[in-house]
Amino acid sequence: MDEKKPLVSIIVRTKDRPKELRRALKSIASQTYRPIESIIVNDGGCSLPIEELKDILCDVSLNYVRIEKNRGRAAAGNVGIKNAEGQYIGFLDDDDILYSNHIETLQAACAREGVCIAYSSVQSVYYRWTGHDQTDLIKLNNSQLYDYEFNPSRLLFENYMPLNALLFSKNVLSESGFDENLPINEDWDLLIRLSRHYHFFHVSQITAEYRLFPKDETRQDMAQIAEDRKNIHSKWFMVVFDKHKSLITGKDWQIFYSEYLIPKHEEELQFLRNLIISEQTSHKRDSREKNAVLQQRDEVLARQSAVIQQRDEELGIILTSKSWKITYPLRQLARVLRYIVKVINYSVRNNPSTVLQRAFIELYHSPLVGYWLRYLPASWKQGVKSLFLTRGKTISSPQINVNNPKVSLIIPVFNHAEYLDKCIQSAIAQDYQELEIIIVDDASTDPNVKAILNRYGSDRRVKLYFNDKNIGISETQNSAVIHSTGEIIAFLD
Repeated sequence: MDEKKPLVSIIVRTKDRPKELRRALKSIASQTYRPIESIIVNDGGCSLPIEELKDILCDVSLNYVRIEKNRGRAAAGNVGIKNAEGQYIGFLDDDDILYSNHIETLQAACAREGVCIAYSSVQSVYYRWTGHDQTDLIKLNNSQLYDYEFNPSRLLFENYMPLNALLFSKNVLSESGFDENLPINEDWDLLIRLSRHYHFFHVSQITAEYRLFPKDETRQDMAQIAEDRKNIHSKWFMVVFDKHKSLITGKDWQIFYSEYLIPKHEEELQFLRNLIISEQTSHKRDSREKNAVLQQRDEVLARQSAVIQQRDEELGIILTSKSWKITYPLRQLARVLRYIVKVINYSVRNNPSTVLQRAFIELYHSPLVGYWLRYLPASWKQGVKSLFLTRGKTISSPQINVNNPKVSLIIPVFNHAEYLDKCIQSAIAQDYQELEIIIVDDASTDPNVKAILNRYGSDRRVKLYFNDKNIGISETQNSAVIHSTGEIIAFLD
């Protein structure tokens, strides 16, 4: 231990947040200042791996204090102060961190300026959890920068110093600890009381981070984090304010109004002005770019119209030429031959009744029949339609097993992996026993689809089929019907 430098105690209050605690302790171990002791106050939380925490702290000594039943942040802070052996005391909640120069910067300021309390600037940052077990962090954005000169009047209206920004002489905290009746804003209450007797020296240098996390892991946006914090602190803000409102003088109001409210109002107005100018500039730029694109498209369309006009003129020359008139019979003959080949192929692939029915349909829709039908009464036209369009046979009602008919549930699939699992689960969850589930994947391009489908391949009611190429939903459904064996068919997208 370096005898020339005083011991600094860092009090870490924690409860049921071991993964955050490890990050906080790593930031203590990274400090350039020595000697340090870390006092961990476990406020009725889960058991902690003490040996692992010692390894994280390396040469920083550990003083571990466990409170069996949760007593709150203020009580945990007072327990830490009571157990601290350092000449200086700092605080670090388990979800915040210190930069490596934090303690050295503040201890040097206290010694140089001869003050009992010094504080640095702190950057508050929005984070959210990530990873399959929600153990990793992703930074969303910076929030407020706490970089304000000491003003005891302003402190009566607003806590502008995060607790991890401060370093105290031990005798200061021995005289005045936290109010254990306050579960929230206990640090603000302490600072107001101390500001009546001490000057806080400000070091305008960012040496710590105040981290803001979502309360509910299903909502991880910055707006939600800010709303959660507002709801938590608003009630106890009023309690602390009412506790100290008798201290407020007209001078305090004037200082707070002129040095905080007015500048903040002007700052917000300037921000809005800059935002409007930025939006106007952006709109003008977008407008110029869109006009340039439209002009370019007009030029392309003009060139294309000129090409089309030229081709129309060339086509008109061809159609009025002698060679085109001379070859007209040959073109008509080729058209007739192609039609005859098409009719022969259709006749070979279908039975005679289908061929005859198709011929009647074509005749009914031909100009020849249509021309004469307009002279017939409506009842006669209906008779002609029935004659030409009848299928020639009546389809009898299928015989279905009344007791337990087998049902084939057809699910055509193409991508949409995010919905597929719940879709199949809803089919499998059916309590009807005589059910088969036909799933046909129409060559999905999303690799997650096949992985999901393969999980259900062992289910006795599920039949999986995979198309080699994409054929569309209609043909996919038709192929599924062919594979089905049920007396009743149902579809589920």
